[in-house]
Amino acid sequence: AEWELALRREVPEEIRRGCRAGSQLFDFLVECALAALREEDHDSTVSVGLSFSFEIHATSVDRGILFACGKEWDISDCFGKEVTELFEEALQRRRRGSCGGGVDDGPELRVVALLNDTLGALVKGMVEEPGTAAGLVLGTGTNLCYWQRVSPGCPGNAEASSASPAAQVVVLVTEWCSLGEKAAHGVVTELSEACPRCFRLTEVDRALDAEGLNPGQHIFEKLVSGAYLGELVRRFLVSRLPLPENCPLYRKNSLPSSVLGVVLSEEAGSSPELSSLAPVLSQELGWVGSTASQRS
Repeated sequence: AEWELALRREVPEEIRRGCRAGSQLFDFLVECALAALREEDHDSTVSVGLSFSFEIHATSVDRGILFACGKEWDISDCFGKEVTELFEEALQRRRRGSCGGGVDDGPELRVVALLNDTLGALVKGMVEEPGTAAGLVLGTGTNLCYWQRVSPGCPGNAEASSASPAAQVVVLVTEWCSLGEKAAHGVVTELSEACPRCFRLTEVDRALDAEGLNPGQHIFEKLVSGAYLGELVRRFLVSRLPLPENCPLYRKNSLPSSVLGVVLSEEAGSSPELSSLAPVLSQELGWVGSTASQRS
């Protein structure tokens, strides 16, 4: 039977930025998975796909080594470790009741595929529309993957050469969050000479990059994705506009990227004196009593 569950939970900041070892993160992921599965009746063992949206060196369809992460996450102690094993260890902790959630009697989870979000988007697209050629994610971060046919004898395609004389389909994950950067063994070491010509960086861009957890890395992602756009706009506004002294925008990370979509919406732009933005500024920023001139 076909079924689809939607369970949205935001990963707490103390897990995203304060658990270098990653055990809390994987405990959280297991908790979310089991909570979603409780909504439906399942067999005692459930085969699952694990989507983990950071740079992974895939060693098989269900295994991969984590070597980097972005979007201001800090799980650096997990670098060099196998992601599925970290998930399975969290499952065992849950079974023993040693992760704070009590002993769990839900279904056993068996990871049969490890992928990132772009590959998940590509697979879903190919199922629903066979002509789909690429998977694109532009959200908290950004990445793109696509499939292509690789002929036997192609450099770097020894597997296809030995397995079959026919061309094989391979999926290439671009990791274009690091577009224009030099890398050694999967880890960015410095900006390439071409990077300044690829992107015109402002002082705001450079300052945000320098203060982040991975300065000099994932520059393209920092220019276009939701993890950074709100803070980029906030810094620009503070540096260019005469804001009142008590304006909440003076607080770092006080402007969610989601607010920008509301600001740019047709409804907001057509409302008299941008009045429809007033409740958004009040609810999201705590900025009560903004004037028409401040909103414009």
